[in-house]
Amino acid sequence: SASLIQCATHGALFLIESGECVAGPCAGQSLQELAIREDDQGIWIDLNEA
Repeated sequence: SASLIQCATHGALFLIESGECVAGPCAGQSLQELAIREDDQGIWIDLNEA
């Protein structure tokens, strides 16, 4: 079975594997994957690559 994440604001449900919204106000749309890196100082997102 697929695992889901839920938007804390709107309650939308997303498939973790694909980012597809399967329930809620954005049904049929998808989250955008972002490249991240983690080091001793935190988690970093390069928004220039988004």
